Formats: sequence, C-alpha cells, structure tokens
Amino acid sequence: MEGTGTAPVFIETTDLAELIKQKKESSKDVRVLNCTLYLTPEEGDCLLAHKASHIPSSEHIDLRYLRDIASPYPFMMPPEKQWIDYMKAQNIKLSTRVILYDTKPGQTFFATRVYFMFKAFGHKNVSVLNGGMVKWLAEGRLTESDAVSEGDFAYKLDQSLINSYEQIVGWEKDIGETQIVDARDEGAFGKGHIEHASNLFYKKLMNEDNTHKSPEQLKKVFEQSGVDLQKHVVMSCNAGMSGTYLYACSQMISADKVTFYDGSWQEYHKRKEADAAK
Repeated sequence: MEGTGTAPVFIETTDLAELIKQKKESSKDVRVLNCTLYLTPEEGDCLLAHKASHIPSSEHIDLRYLRDIASPYPFMMPPEKQWIDYMKAQNIKLSTRVILYDTKPGQTFFATRVYFMFKAFGHKNVSVLNGGMVKWLAEGRLTESDAVSEGDFAYKLDQSLINSYEQIVGWEKDIGETQIVDARDEGAFGKGHIEHASNLFYKKLMNEDNTHKSPEQLKKVFEQSGVDLQKHVVMSCNAGMSGTYLYACSQMISADKVTFYDGSWQEYHKRKEADAAK
C-alpha cells in the first residue's frame, strides 16, 4: 500500500488503480508512464502502440530520446540539464508521484531503467508497476486508447523547400534570378554575409506590438528592400531561426517561390573557412 516518505520500489495493480482514481477525483499529482521501447522495426511503433492501448491516464516516455544523444553507446544517462529540461517540459516535479510500467511479457527492464534514472537524479517518489500491463490486462482492468493510425502521421519532408550549402556555393558562380535574403540586423550582416545576399532585418516586418504588418505593408517592405517575390527567393539568417519569420510573412502574401537555407550563416562561414584551408 501507499505510505509516506520514499515510495516502494514496486507497486501493485490495486494500488495503482486507487492512485488513478485519486488523480481523477482530486487532481492528485500522479504521473503514470509507459516506458516500453521497441528495438526492431518488426515490433512496430511503440508510440502508436501506446496510443492504441494503455493504462488509463498514462503517457509514454520515450527512451530513444531520453538519453545522452552525443554518446556512441545506446542508452547512456542523459546530461543533468537535458533531464531537468525534459522534466520541466513534462511538468514532472520532484514531488510528483511517478509510476512506471512496461507492456511486454517478461520485459520489465524498460520500466526499471527509467526507475534507475529517476533515482539517480534524486527522485524518491517513484515506483514500478509489479507485473506491468501484462498483469493489469490479466486482471481485466480497463485500458484507454486514442483513435489514430499510421496515416495520421504520414509526414513527408519537402526537400525542395530547403536549400543546402552546396546550392548556395553553386549560386556564387551564377546567381541567375535567384535572390538570397539575410534576416539578421544590419550590424551582423555588415560583419559578414553570404555572397550575393541582401539584407532585410526581420523586425522590419513587425509592428511595435510584436504582431506582423498587414499584407499590403509586407509587400511594400519586401519591395523597398529589393526583394522580388515573383522570383526564387532564398531566406537565411544566423542559425536557421529568424529567417523563418521572413518565410512565414512571405507566405501571407502568397509567395510560392520562397525557400530556406537551413544552415544559414553559421554553416556557410564555417564551411567556407574549411574549404579555403584545404
């Protein structure tokens, strides 16, 4: 049964059912996390499997990303800041009651892996569901599902919208009618920029209250800056952020020939220096 102080290592299904009930009735700070990880394509998609069937009120915690992604080894502990940021994003506090479970028969070790991580980072109020979802289902307990299918997530990257360093360098020899626009402020632009690029500080498209200008005003700003949106325009910036504001505003006025240099100045100047040193 639930007690005070440090939580038991394992919690029984009856106790979890009571905690879920308390959470629904009194908004008790309880988080139930499905830690299941599929290691092969044949197993399917662990996120979709969670959505298809899970213990009520539970969420999925993804070990593919909650790890040290800079390490060459598969499941090394994430750096402290990464862990803290993840907990902030999930709103899991040190005081939150955390219950972990797996869905695979004979494989409770994904839940115990996450249990170890919580303990290593000083979270005392964490337990593993004894028997996992296998026992939960065997006892005829309720599950929840979200009506989704693979098709709901059939995203496809449109590579034609994204420009590469090689394309940018190629245009140095023959820019043709393509225009490259840099969204940084004039000071940063003046210290160095992509060859043939023109400057349009992204804030020139904003009102003083942080909103975008009207479509008519946007057209005027682009025109006054020498940007012809009837031709191919490549937006760029320092590191792939502020240039997207130029892109978004161009879409408001139906500019359909605008693309984006993802690497922007950070990639361009570093690779140019490396090329020159060869």
